[in-house]
Amino acid sequence: MVGEEQGSVVPSGSEERRRRPLWPWLLGGGAAVVLAAAIIIPVSLNAAAESARQEAEQKAAAEAAAAEQVRLDQFQTQLRRCAIPSKKAGSTVTVLDDGEALEMLRVTKYDGPSYADLECMLNGLGAPASLESEIGQTRALDGRQQDEWDGFSISWSYHPDDGASVLIKHAD
Repeated sequence: MVGEEQGSVVPSGSEERRRRPLWPWLLGGGAAVVLAAAIIIPVSLNAAAESARQEAEQKAAAEAAAAEQVRLDQFQTQLRRCAIPSKKAGSTVTVLDDGEALEMLRVTKYDGPSYADLECMLNGLGAPASLESEIGQTRALDGRQQDEWDGFSISWSYHPDDGASVLIKHAD
């Protein structure tokens, strides 16, 4: 045989595969890992950032909802602090519009809240002392009066037969 005469051995198929260098395979595998990392890492980082943003938005929304509930509960809270029963006989003290407003009717009359009750409400809501003075000096001839302070507006009138009629609202 020709190959035998020259003293060379023809390698079998499995020996030939073993002799091929591994570096192309390693290089190709490394490139695949780098490519996969280049795709997976940014996608993972974007997903994590989006998740963190959504959590922050949900937390902010929950805090805003809690703050809004506290705002709407201010009148009820202050009524409890002043020991003024809401919806007294004849509905003379009523929280209206889901906490947006408070109505006090027949203030200073036997079946309504006292002037001290009104003062307690106004003090608890941060009204200026001058407002209490204005309300106390209102006459029937003055008609309906209005004022506002931080976060609230108020309107009131007075009639000798019916006492004061006061409406306090959260400012817009």
